[in-house]
Amino acid sequence: MSKVDLRLKGLMMISVIMAVVDVSVGCLLTFYLKFSTKLAAVIIGTVILLHGMYHLIRYIYDGLGKKVFAVNLITAVINVILGIFTIVYPFSSINHLGIMFGIYLLGNAYEKGFYGWKLMKKQDASYPIVCFLAFLLVFMGVLVMFNPFKGFMLSTKLSGLFMVCSGVFEAMICKLFFDKSDVLLKMF
Repeated sequence: MSKVDLRLKGLMMISVIMAVVDVSVGCLLTFYLKFSTKLAAVIIGTVILLHGMYHLIRYIYDGLGKKVFAVNLITAVINVILGIFTIVYPFSSINHLGIMFGIYLLGNAYEKGFYGWKLMKKQDASYPIVCFLAFLLVFMGVLVMFNPFKGFMLSTKLSGLFMVCSGVFEAMICKLFFDKSDVLLKMF
């Protein structure tokens, strides 16, 4: 196993840890409903900011960025700005928080869509699942931004549910990329 392959697998393991953080925070937001708008904004903003910083590190890390993680530069900048804005800006309405989280999910969908498109161009058999997960993230992002369930579910609870789903999707893709790391490195 090459040094680059080991580094890619290490980055995928850290991505799984980030997915576990998403699932944990999502469960917290879903089941503990007594958060103030500001506290929920700080929690969600911190998670988005952590993802942005991790994507930036993943892009810069040891030469892999320009090959495999080129799209992470775009998502890193979006997530860092969005995370800081979500933490600092005092939201007057919980709906604004749903919009911020929806933008984050759309950025995440863009990243997954990029990988799905690259896999499709190389005619890899795993591209349908990656593209499908990107589509689900777009769907969740739009739903959380417009929240048609206003009478039924608060934006915080919906964001928590979708954060759990997003974390599970991320873990699935990390497992897929971990198993196919040697093939991925040849593709990119």
